[in-house]
Amino acid sequence: MNELLAALIAVAGGLAGGLVGVGGGVLFVPAMTVFLGLGQVEAESTSLLTIVIVALVGAARQNSYGNVNIRAALVIGALSPLGVLIGVGVANH
Repeated sequence: MNELLAALIAVAGGLAGGLVGVGGGVLFVPAMTVFLGLGQVEAESTSLLTIVIVALVGAARQNSYGNVNIRAALVIGALSPLGVLIGVGVANH
């Protein structure tokens, strides 16, 4: 994989997200499949991991401003995987 190209894709996605609020995955997934040669599932999985990292940085920054409701985040974060499992089960059924 070309690390320089990957870095350029990351910067482009970050700029798009910061300027217009669009998720970086809108650029990351197609760019990784077209320019980095990753398969669709690999690109989606890689994009999901980048979302976790970016979300942690953003949440830490917003927490320093007093904008994070930690209790709500913990409840939603704990229950969301359960909803995902149920949704996948229903979709596969």
